[in-house]
Amino acid sequence: MQAAIHAEPENKDNWIMLGLYAVMAGLHGQCRPLFEKREELFGDGAALYFSTLVSNIVADSPHLLAQVAAIPVPDIRDMFDAVTVFGVGAARTCLGPVEQGRAILRRLNDMPDKIRCQLDRLPQVQRSGRIIEMFFSPSEIEAMRAEAAPAWDPDISSVSGKRPVLSGPLHIFTLADQSYFERFGEGFIQAVGGIAPVHIHVMDGDETKIEAVLARFGERVTATVEPFEGENLAPYCASSRFLHVQRLLKAGTADILCMDIDVAEVNDFDRYLHRARTDKISLFQDSTTVPWLRQWATSIYFGQSKEAELYLEVLCHLIRHHLSDMAWFFDQTALLSMWHWAREQIGEDVVSLMNEPDGYRLHDFITPSGALAEKIALRRGTGLEGV
Repeated sequence: MQAAIHAEPENKDNWIMLGLYAVMAGLHGQCRPLFEKREELFGDGAALYFSTLVSNIVADSPHLLAQVAAIPVPDIRDMFDAVTVFGVGAARTCLGPVEQGRAILRRLNDMPDKIRCQLDRLPQVQRSGRIIEMFFSPSEIEAMRAEAAPAWDPDISSVSGKRPVLSGPLHIFTLADQSYFERFGEGFIQAVGGIAPVHIHVMDGDETKIEAVLARFGERVTATVEPFEGENLAPYCASSRFLHVQRLLKAGTADILCMDIDVAEVNDFDRYLHRARTDKISLFQDSTTVPWLRQWATSIYFGQSKEAELYLEVLCHLIRHHLSDMAWFFDQTALLSMWHWAREQIGEDVVSLMNEPDGYRLHDFITPSGALAEKIALRRGTGLEGV
């Protein structure tokens, strides 16, 4: 690898791989100087050091993850120290318990402003102070359960007065704002409407436009609309979906499949159902070591069970406590926190994590619609950018 770096000094992957070899061998003391040299030569050494410590290769290797978690935690005197603290804290959070990793990550709150300014290209490190405070240990979740949650009683109205069909074995639910509905709604219905009845909840929805779409698909497709007066619609959309899922699961006998609306095609659904029904709740997990990006709300299967009801009751209690100050990552933070809580309080077989090592990837099931750049533009145009 050293020879490869000398031969192609600009090749980023070679530097990262050499850094990973150093970590694997327990030679972290040789890893940091490597990336300090990269910073001197190309100005991106801290970013590559970050990519090394939170690499998916680390997440997929128990040995590498343990080696990163064992790196001594330094005082933060420069941006490389900050990246080290972040990497170790992320690894400790992955290994659990959450509070150990959070205690390390919390040190980033006290980094000097000069160093924080140097981390503009690493917003995960720079902004992690706010993220850290949204990790909840099982004991904190239990304490929060003892507190009354803020009221949640939005003004929801049904389009055309049609109620969701919740009597069958499965119901598909999605939530979006009006611009997302206009761009992706009809494609979503075409992709999933033949599988099960569909219900779409639209924030700040235009009932006339929604009704025109629904009229083409019959009684098995329904919609509701809800006004929104706050500033951060994106995090509200992402997290409030679970409040609506809880209502639907209680209201009928159907299992609920909660999905993002930007779906072009659903593939091999029978195989997905066979896998998803292994446990009471099933969701997809990425292999990243960045804790709050680990569990995806893109597609979550909630089976009718007392365990799923309890999980949703606690998750929604948690969400209602934070409706007024949500950030864009809160839904994934809450899912990570609930994963630890459910394993401790209900049982290890309640939430099933589907991922690539498990032999079933998200894109084996869902073909997404639209390019990322287009979705970012939609969010910017409607206040969906989040914080």
